[in-house]
Amino acid sequence: MTNGQPPAKQDDEFVQRFAVAITHLGHDNAAIRLAAVHELARLADDWELQRQTCIDVLCAYMRLPFDPTGTDARGESEVRKTIVRLIVKRLREGGTFVEDSYDFDFSGATFTTDADFRGATFIQDVHFEGAAFNGHAYFEGETFAADVDFEGVSFARYTYFNDAVFAGYAYFKDAVFAGYAYFKDATFSEDVYFIRARFATGAYFKDATFSAHAGFGGARFATGAYFKDATFSAHAGFGGAHFEDVSFEGARFQGDAHFEGAAFNGHADFGDAHFEDVSFRGTRFIGTADYGGATFNGHADFRLINKHPAGLPDPLPPNIAVIIPEPDSPNAPDESS
Repeated sequence: MTNGQPPAKQDDEFVQRFAVAITHLGHDNAAIRLAAVHELARLADDWELQRQTCIDVLCAYMRLPFDPTGTDARGESEVRKTIVRLIVKRLREGGTFVEDSYDFDFSGATFTTDADFRGATFIQDVHFEGAAFNGHAYFEGETFAADVDFEGVSFARYTYFNDAVFAGYAYFKDAVFAGYAYFKDATFSEDVYFIRARFATGAYFKDATFSAHAGFGGARFATGAYFKDATFSAHAGFGGAHFEDVSFEGARFQGDAHFEGAAFNGHADFGDAHFEDVSFRGTRFIGTADYGGATFNGHADFRLINKHPAGLPDPLPPNIAVIIPEPDSPNAPDESS
């Protein structure tokens, strides 16, 4: 017996509560839908055997299409905001959703207002691919204990991942950051992919730690990008990336680093950076570049670049190769693209 009731009778009660909540979740009245959301969250606390089912229903609701021009848009926004708040409350220390491994699938979901996930812990894989964050997105201090997928996500306003811990693989392929993106002091323990990600304003990775593969190939940073004092312990891939002003000042590349075909349209600051093997082959420096105080412990390939960066050792040691083709050479970098 549980709570003074035989298990079978209690299960019947849970089933009835679930059926009523599901019915109300489809009601035209936002207030009734809101009450259903609260009931499903309470039921998830009480009904451990079907807790994952309750979570699935709440996540599925977030994946439903959202019409911002609809007559019920404000009420619908409140329903979705409440779902996030109730889930996150249970993902924090002592919450029922961190008692075991539960799946959370927000793929294609629309977060209509600010989404605050601060302090939450996702023990199992979590999916956000294709989701839309219409307000600010707060993931500061977040712990992703398994893999997390933000592929193709659109962040309309500011995004905060400061001090976040990514213990599994992290995917941000083709993500769009329309507002400032903050990853200060974030920790990536496994591979992370920002391939073809778009940063429309500032991107801040100051003091971030990349313990495994860090993939930024083809990423575009439309304004400032800041990797000051970041640590790359393994492969760092920035091939084909486009930068305006960027700072890698004091960054440590402890594995091989690749910037082949990257374009630096503004000022590129690599002052006091530390490299093992690094390739800037075919890189275009449209603005200024400064490597003052940088150290190169391995081979540094600057062949087929368009101009000599400032701050490189003079004379060049044998491990640094700089070749600048003549302007009419077929190997000369194209500065028009």
